[in-house]
Amino acid sequence: MNNPLLYATALSPRFEREHFIRLCVGAWLLLSVVGLAWLFQYVSTPGAPSAAVTDWPANSAIERETGAQTLIMFVHPRCPCTRASLAELQRVVAKSGGAIHPRIVFSLPVGAAEDWRHSELRDSAGRVPGAVLIVDIDGSEASQFGAVISGTTLLYDANGKLMFQGGITAGRGHQGDNAGEGAVVKLLRDQGRSCTEMPTYGCPIQSPVSKYQVSQ
Repeated sequence: MNNPLLYATALSPRFEREHFIRLCVGAWLLLSVVGLAWLFQYVSTPGAPSAAVTDWPANSAIERETGAQTLIMFVHPRCPCTRASLAELQRVVAKSGGAIHPRIVFSLPVGAAEDWRHSELRDSAGRVPGAVLIVDIDGSEASQFGAVISGTTLLYDANGKLMFQGGITAGRGHQGDNAGEGAVVKLLRDQGRSCTEMPTYGCPIQSPVSKYQVSQ
């Protein structure tokens, strides 16, 4: 092909195709990096800090253990992040040698229908050894205790004094050894009196019902 113009014309479709492929690959890589960065930020960003009451609320309908520590976890019935929190709670109970019988409180948001009482998370909670499952209508108990994020775990001593508040996972939906779980286990074993606070990774307990239209 001696005519440069004819050569360029013949080359053009292939060049445009290769250029288009490069642009697509570049855009895909960029979107992947942005997506991974967003996911990492989401997983590692805790919810609002708890403001747990330092003394067991006098008006709470939840019964404390007699002469022993009492652990409570507050759960939004459809928060996907809380699956990991319940799995870690099983580990806490196992490491305590069954000495703790946790209260798992399902705080129903305002306007939640009757079927919100039954969910995959409730089934998971039922597998925690010795757990007492409690339904909290409109989140009234969560409000009394100052729990605002699903997965919030509170540990009170035998006298109803707060020993621990926060989460027992290292991130949203993340299972495995972490500082929160370790702190609770240590307090259960050592009967320590200092109050420890850890970040909680989960959905707001009072998340609007409309956010969870699909049953989980």
